[in-house]
Amino acid sequence: MSKPKEALSYEYQLEVKQLTEPTQVRWGYWLKGKAYVIDSTLIQQPQSTARFSGKINLPAGLYFFQVGSTSEVLDFIINEEYQLTFSTHYSALQDSFKVEKSIENGPYLDWKRQKKANEIKVNLLKTSLQTLQKTTRDPAALDKQAKEIRRLREEFDTYSRQLPQQFPNALFAALIKADLPPAIPSTIPPVFPDGKVNPAYMHYFRAHLWENIDFNDSRLLRSPVLARRADDWMQLQPSQLDSVKANLDASLKNTIGKPAFRNALLQLFMERFDQPSYGGNETMLVYLFDQYFPNAGSVELDTAAWLRLQFKANSYRPTLPGRIAPNIELPDTSGNIIPLYSKQATYTLLYFFHPQCTQCQLTTPEVYEQTKPYLNKGLQVYAVTTDVESVDDWKQYANSKLPGWTCVFDTSKNSNIEKMYATQALPNLVLLDEQKKILVRRLPASDLAKVLASILKGS
Repeated sequence: MSKPKEALSYEYQLEVKQLTEPTQVRWGYWLKGKAYVIDSTLIQQPQSTARFSGKINLPAGLYFFQVGSTSEVLDFIINEEYQLTFSTHYSALQDSFKVEKSIENGPYLDWKRQKKANEIKVNLLKTSLQTLQKTTRDPAALDKQAKEIRRLREEFDTYSRQLPQQFPNALFAALIKADLPPAIPSTIPPVFPDGKVNPAYMHYFRAHLWENIDFNDSRLLRSPVLARRADDWMQLQPSQLDSVKANLDASLKNTIGKPAFRNALLQLFMERFDQPSYGGNETMLVYLFDQYFPNAGSVELDTAAWLRLQFKANSYRPTLPGRIAPNIELPDTSGNIIPLYSKQATYTLLYFFHPQCTQCQLTTPEVYEQTKPYLNKGLQVYAVTTDVESVDDWKQYANSKLPGWTCVFDTSKNSNIEKMYATQALPNLVLLDEQKKILVRRLPASDLAKVLASILKGS
């Protein structure tokens, strides 16, 4: 019988120069896109070095230091290097972050510095190009500036793509490769000669978005690369939900036979579809749950977390976009019962709120101002408040603050309307068409003005 592998001793030091006050330094790791703190220590002058040591087998992956109250982290790699010494300046944490004699971190930090320098040059040139576009019509001058921007981007892209070839087994190279965009063949230009966008370019980009991630390299799970790529994927999706579903299925095919990656990607997608969005996130959440979350064990979730997802998916089903909104019949400020279906308008905004809700107090005036130009010009607002304790206070608020809206209330402590529309989080916006079909639910208030302007042009 073989002996268990003996744990190795490790020590990671971070010297923080130019400290002016006692400062806490945290040490942690990345896992499936989330940061977890392992330990922390307080440092101060003259001993301004944080030391983290122990005896444990540390999995290869991306780790970090976090200095003080700043949200930024100093990423570094642990891959069979258990004695590492870093330094940084408190006034310039990222720019001055250095390491002594590290096979992985030396080239990784150098790449990050070059990337930032390249981005600064490109942004300066882009600003200069925008200025030129306003001050000159000389095509040669504009073309020269645009070519220099392309040259800098292509030069750094070539350098980045060479690193995984030069260091095929290095974790830093795998991390760099995983963050690279797809290499699109020159035969597929982004635009046609007439300036029109080439749809084949974006189709290729979406289809090959995951190709630089090695799903056989479990070290990548201990980094943010999957989460960043999932964010990219969300930004690239078309408006047609059937296409989004097909793209989702295609993405998950990359993880067949690789359960750790599959579960990580499923959870990342679920987290993103659980965010309010003008684009059918609830439909995608229900689809994802039904297709890929048959039980808690299949996706490595605890039973309570899986049951919460099941409850959420089931609560969304009756009011998914495309379905007719359940009717509501509640009294208004005059005590008259006003059915939702009685409101005749090209569009109806269902607004669930409560005057005492802190977020509602911030959001409701903004929503009111955004709807004001369209009231009785194709838009009506049906504002619902549940769990009203003081009807008189509610009436005074609705009459004085929200003229032009139809405001109704429910004194029930356990409103069926909240259950029907899954409005546990307030405020909650649902947009309906003329037939009271749901167009968007959980519409972010920040998107309301844009949406109303697009659907009520010329009103």
